[in-house]
Formats: sequence, structure tokens, C-alpha cells
Amino acid sequence: ARMGAIIVFERDAALEEFVDDATRIDAALSRQLLVSLFVPAKDNELHDGAVVINKNHRVELARALLPLSRATDLGPEFGTRHRAALGITEDTDAVCVVVSEERGEISLCFKGSIARDLEPVMLRRALVGLFAGGRATEEMTEEAAAAAEVGKALAAIGEPVDAQAEAS
Repeated sequence: ARMGAIIVFERDAALEEFVDDATRIDAALSRQLLVSLFVPAKDNELHDGAVVINKNHRVELARALLPLSRATDLGPEFGTRHRAALGITEDTDAVCVVVSEERGEISLCFKGSIARDLEPVMLRRALVGLFAGGRATEEMTEEAAAAAEVGKALAAIGEPVDAQAEAS
């Protein structure tokens, strides 16, 4: 078994109006926090839904319900998580990362498009690039650190659960 995940990165557009029924977290971003938020357990109500990371690179919300994509041409391989990731990026400038529970595949959604089966290194580069906003990468230490934490968390989330137990 694997863990699935959906993480939304707020950019210019505030996401509050697009998100339903979320739990406010307001915590520092870390690999450990992200992984723990997505552990599927009956005692962990936060694992269902998306985690929203705000403009200040803090984990703002968990268990967030997102609007589903309006696209009608999505194949059956796109489950609710992927449809939600696409949906929030159709309506806002947010960036969304999805980890497939079935395959452990990492996808990145932006502007209603999806890049699938990304390696963690490629994901980190893409996230840093998206958050650079034209600034020089030397100025991007905070963004790079946030992207690295997310990348590490997603790599862990995408692993089979028994492999995680061995790694800890």
C-alpha cells in the first residue's frame, strides 16, 4: 500500500474562497509534518483532502476540499485527487502536486495542465522555477528550502508504506 497526497501551493490568488471544509493548521513546513498529514488511518481525519501551503511557505490548511476539474476529456486513470488538483489550477494561479495512491506517481498541475510521473529532483526544480517569478535563484533560498522539504516528503509519501517503516 502507498499513501496518496495532494498539496496546493498558493501563489498570487488567495485560495480560501475555492476551498471547502478545511482544517486550519498554520504550521512551519516540514517533511515530517507533510508525511504525517497524509498517513491514512481512521484516527487521522486530516489525510483526506488537500494540504494548502500559503505564500509564506507555511502549512495553512489540511483536509481541504477542492473544486474538481471541468475538463470532460480526462481518462479513467484520473481519480478524484487528480481532478481536484487540475480543478484548483483551472480556477487560480496555484500550483498543485499530487501523489497517486495506486502508483506512487508524482504529478504537477499548473494552469489546468498536468505533468505526470515526475522524479522528485525534477519536481523540486519545477517548484523552485515556478516560485522564482523571474527572481535570481540566489535570492530563492527560502523557496528552494520549501521545495526541498516538499520534494523529500513526496518521495516518502510515494514509497510503499512498508518501505517507510524500514527507513525510519
